[in-house]
Amino acid sequence: MHIRRWFAPLMVMTLLASAVVTPASFAQEAKPKFFLDSSKGSMIRRAPKGSDYVAGQLIVRMRDGSSFMKKGTLTTQALQARFSTLKLQASKQLSAGTFRLDVAQNADIPALARTLAADPEVAYAQPNYRYHLLRTVNDPLSTFQYGLNKIDAYGAWDVTTGNSNIKIAIVDSGIKSTHPDFAGRVLQGYDFFNNDADPSDDVGHGTHVAGIAAASGDNAEGGAGVCWQCSILPVKVGNEEGIPNDALAAGIRWSADQGARVINLSLGGEDDSPIIHEAIQYAVSKNVVVVAAAGNSADDGNPVEYPAGYEEVIAVGATDQNDQRAFFSQVQPYVDVSAPGWNIASTWNESRELPLLYLAESGTSMASPYVAGLAGLVLSINPNLDVNGVRNILTSTTDDLGAPGADWEFGTGRINANRAVNAVRLPAFDPEQNPNQPGVAFFPETQHTLRGTFKTFWEQNGGLAVFGYPISAEFQETSAEGTFTVQYFERNRFEAHPEKAAPYNVLLGRLSDVQLRRQGRDWFTFPKGQETPGCQFFAETGHSLCEPFLSYWKNNGLRDPNLSPDGRSLALFGLPLSEPAPEVNTSGENVVTQWFERGRFEFHPDKPQQFQVLLGLLGNETARPGGNTTPSSGQTPPDRCGPLPANVNASIAPAGCVVVGTIIDIDAAGFKPGEEINISISRSDGARGEFEPIEAEGDGHVRGFVQALFPQGVYALVFEGTDSGNQAIIYLRIVER
Repeated sequence: MHIRRWFAPLMVMTLLASAVVTPASFAQEAKPKFFLDSSKGSMIRRAPKGSDYVAGQLIVRMRDGSSFMKKGTLTTQALQARFSTLKLQASKQLSAGTFRLDVAQNADIPALARTLAADPEVAYAQPNYRYHLLRTVNDPLSTFQYGLNKIDAYGAWDVTTGNSNIKIAIVDSGIKSTHPDFAGRVLQGYDFFNNDADPSDDVGHGTHVAGIAAASGDNAEGGAGVCWQCSILPVKVGNEEGIPNDALAAGIRWSADQGARVINLSLGGEDDSPIIHEAIQYAVSKNVVVVAAAGNSADDGNPVEYPAGYEEVIAVGATDQNDQRAFFSQVQPYVDVSAPGWNIASTWNESRELPLLYLAESGTSMASPYVAGLAGLVLSINPNLDVNGVRNILTSTTDDLGAPGADWEFGTGRINANRAVNAVRLPAFDPEQNPNQPGVAFFPETQHTLRGTFKTFWEQNGGLAVFGYPISAEFQETSAEGTFTVQYFERNRFEAHPEKAAPYNVLLGRLSDVQLRRQGRDWFTFPKGQETPGCQFFAETGHSLCEPFLSYWKNNGLRDPNLSPDGRSLALFGLPLSEPAPEVNTSGENVVTQWFERGRFEFHPDKPQQFQVLLGLLGNETARPGGNTTPSSGQTPPDRCGPLPANVNASIAPAGCVVVGTIIDIDAAGFKPGEEINISISRSDGARGEFEPIEAEGDGHVRGFVQALFPQGVYALVFEGTDSGNQAIIYLRIVER
């Protein structure tokens, strides 16, 4: 959801054309309008009133207990036969048991949906609803990004600027992947709207949203995103006309399957869509944080909008530069938190209509990616957090706005990035001092200690070669199984169970499973092996263990004399989860790799023989996957503004120097009540244009606004009374990048 950029099409087109066609003057076929305050609501892009759906399409889901599902005959052909009276033209399976049915373009879709829903074999039937798009560093535009100061992003960046292992999926209109502020961090995405592998943005909305969440920071280019080391996963699901539910649902599910930890949905509509709700529930079940724009229609009926209205979603309202609720931001009980959403400068896709790399936009679409980016920062510090853990941190560390406590306008308040990342930061990973105590081992390589039960287990079961150095102190960690004392090592995690007898009073983490799930890989689906001479086959997982990994596996194991040799190895490493295959590890090395329940074996033929089989650094990757801050450039942003003449009989907000696209409030004074006011605009190079005349208000003021979609430069906006001769002059500097 974002502010409609074509609210004044004549003014926008003529001013942009002046930079390309007629630099000496503004070519105008008709005078554009200066907009009065009372019409500001017309600038907001809103979801259409009532239902909006794709003509000729239905979505149907069969019941799990239906005869089709029981017989395993739920094919497209069977479905067409079942509903032959509807004269289906085609059908497409969207997910297990869910289909899109194509019928005649002029069919009564709501009526057909009701007919299908009455069928005892059908769980639900719906139209294919359309949702709509809702919208210190040295980066030159960072001085215009007030939102970063409001959420204290600079304080958060002292702790972390993100991590490339954390993927933020921008499910939107696509992304301009070649934008200089995304360099090296855009992953291969997909276009579910056109069904191809090119998720390029032909609207601009997705590119703008992605920049707020994750544009590169401190790179002397443009502005900065919140999580500027996070990876960006572009998922295109629609265009300017809307977002079909089948494409959106597919995009959400695919994002989760690709290992996204955060999904941003800056879109919405009034239709409660089961297929979208199921897709979101699927993503959340895979531990994906789903963030959505709350909606832009508070001043236009304030309807409930989806997907923000679903309880699994973190719904985000919009605030302005004064920490007030943006007038369009939905007021609903589902609003969880708020973030800046008014005049937000970010990346743009340099379209033919707007040949810009950066632009200011407004809407809850712009607020949502602030929260998605913050979720990325939080997960960069502690990727072990589940969805509820991230939600609790984001909602409990806000700055309370409005009425005390949670309310319908702001949720729990406007997000505070500094407070959030410090709430999740684990002091246990901070360097320790050497205690110089008997029985305590200190490792200067990682500046951590090892003592007590964990030290005994480490020494008896492989030590440095198997577990690596300690990378944390002992601390309490909560998981689905409970709260335990743990300590992380380079290659694994120790978990204390004092209720058990040694050596089972220390258990190892199943970190391979954790890492594979983060990568969006399901080891149950890996290609299976077969019994092979010289190898050991494990029927439990369907995988073989061959040399050189077989000898390493057999020669290392848990030191329990009551176990067989294989039993010791199983207790330490677990079963194989994959066949050996080349993979690139986190050090950038392409090595033959085999995954086990509690370890990852890597073959390094370039090393001495005794070190050719190494264990992967699963502890490092799980506990601290690089979510640290980056060294500061030490530079400050250049001054893009410079001096401007003083305004005459007029005031302007937010400032006289703004990013292109900013919505500017103007108050011109000194006129006779009701007199006609001529308005003209001129640029420093001599170009000039005029607006339609308006009348002064009863107090002699002219109050209104304009969106600064003008080419970069210095402008004078002149108001002149035809009767009084009074002049009010606004001076304005527009910058882009």
